[in-house]
Amino acid sequence: MRRRRWRALLVLALVAPLAACGSSGSSSGGTRTTSGATYKIGILTDVTGLAAATYATSELGIKASFDAINKAGGVNGHKLQYVVADTDSSPAGALSAAQQLVQKDDVFAIIDLSSVYFGAAPWLLQQGVPVIGPGTDGPEWNEPSYTNLFNVMGNKDMYAVNGAWGRFIKANGGTVCGSVGASDVPSVTAAADVFVASCKLAGLKGAPVNSTQPYGGTNMEPIALAFKNEGVNSLQLAASPNTSYALLADLKQLGVDVKVVLLDVGYGSDTLANKQTVAAAQGLGFEVSEVPIEVHSLATAEERQVLSAVGITVPTYAEAQAYISAAALQDGLKNAGAGTVTKARFMKAMRGITDFNANGLLPGTAAINFSRYNVMSTCLWAVKLVGDNFVPFPHIPYCSTATTNVPS
Repeated sequence: MRRRRWRALLVLALVAPLAACGSSGSSSGGTRTTSGATYKIGILTDVTGLAAATYATSELGIKASFDAINKAGGVNGHKLQYVVADTDSSPAGALSAAQQLVQKDDVFAIIDLSSVYFGAAPWLLQQGVPVIGPGTDGPEWNEPSYTNLFNVMGNKDMYAVNGAWGRFIKANGGTVCGSVGASDVPSVTAAADVFVASCKLAGLKGAPVNSTQPYGGTNMEPIALAFKNEGVNSLQLAASPNTSYALLADLKQLGVDVKVVLLDVGYGSDTLANKQTVAAAQGLGFEVSEVPIEVHSLATAEERQVLSAVGITVPTYAEAQAYISAAALQDGLKNAGAGTVTKARFMKAMRGITDFNANGLLPGTAAINFSRYNVMSTCLWAVKLVGDNFVPFPHIPYCSTATTNVPS
């Protein structure tokens, strides 16, 4: 499961929104294309609201990816165009944005880069609209009944307790694990429960998970005090950046010596661009959703070349997921063949992909079979901020297959 998704020591400033609700873009400078040879793709994302701290730069990654695909001739001769709709970081906003994309913009498919997609999920299923994305918001991505969903992080069992996180924490000196859920985003709470259970599987101790705060909440003093009393010295946080940094600030004020911090979001050039953030985040660990760009390979070189065209040097979570989702869209359209491709034909082609690796960024056991559900295996990549650079942890990725689930 890709659970997840930071700001400076107290709470980092939100990234400025890059697109307004209903904005559109293409490789020709953002103009709207009406040609029948063009696929119009909706981008459902959290441009404003609390979750914008994670997803506000989604459009930048989409633009770079679509520009590169179009520059290379498109897909089977078809160019790609996108239109962005803002969820306002709320389930109701997600439904409204989805309805806009389908009923007003008449999109062929949707790339979801949002923490609240579940608000639109039943309606989009009814409409038969293909949706591609990392599946960060809830369990619908792993439900075979949602035949229109294609999870680029794999159809992971949200509640599968993999040993990877516990082994990682143990290898880096942690002994007592803690995490924080969210009262209104199921995947965040599931991620917290799974992390603590993984630590216990590795022979470590775990503190009870508190899920009383809403996504983006910053009233973390009571949780920080509870962690101090439990002796927590290791954290994995899939919560909002605002929540994560507020908790870290409170723990520091209480004098808690945290040996390992693994944040679900925060890896990226936006962190490096802020001197205050760099100073505050020294030594913190960051999960990466694919092979980190600091690991030099043909796949990361290609990713770097594509994203650098829009000024991205180290992709944020949102930018990386945009790149990976665009790669999945491209593969699906290729498999669907030339000529007129219906939504149904496209979804059948997507389901026929059994080894998606995002142009090499998801190698080996991390490759995705879009026809498999309740996948129990996972791989963990992670980096640490040292000076002005992200440095990969040794021995990554940590890969594991679960043998049990936490109660759902």
